[in-house]
Amino acid sequence: MKPEERLGLVQLLLDKFARLHKAKIAHRDLAAHSIWISAGKKITLSGFISAYYPEKGTVGNIREVLSVSGNQDLASQSYPPLQTNLTAFEHDTRSLAVLAWHIVRAERLSPASLDKLKTELDACTEWYAEVFRQALSKQPFLDSEAFLTPFKQAQPESAVDFSFDYGKLEQYTHDINHIS
Repeated sequence: MKPEERLGLVQLLLDKFARLHKAKIAHRDLAAHSIWISAGKKITLSGFISAYYPEKGTVGNIREVLSVSGNQDLASQSYPPLQTNLTAFEHDTRSLAVLAWHIVRAERLSPASLDKLKTELDACTEWYAEVFRQALSKQPFLDSEAFLTPFKQAQPESAVDFSFDYGKLEQYTHDINHIS
């Protein structure tokens, strides 16, 4: 896959999470086991067992047992957060930055790749690196929409436009009551 196509996948992934966060749902267990990319470049999310939805609450104290990755996000080893009380959305955003880095680099997520993440990302001069560093900084993006916006703004003019007008789907959408 070409680098432009991998960057397109990252944008699609960020967009998928921006919509999830806009619906006030945080995944909270992002890693290689919960993001599936098909050969047709479709992204599927799984592993929502420890997800956070404020209106319904959370799984509480058993989250660590249910979650594959425990209480830490993927970035905790290389980029420890300044505060310990990050929101579930900020944890998702930090993990998404790590996943995005691996997708762009076409590198498998592994303990070895996480060990060299900070060194390689800090040395990177590509247009997306500063956005990823901000997502992993001591003051991460509040949610994935706040991550997606600067990612799209930082893209060079020659980059492929992967945006989609969701307004075209409005005629096929209707409200669903998830609470009943």
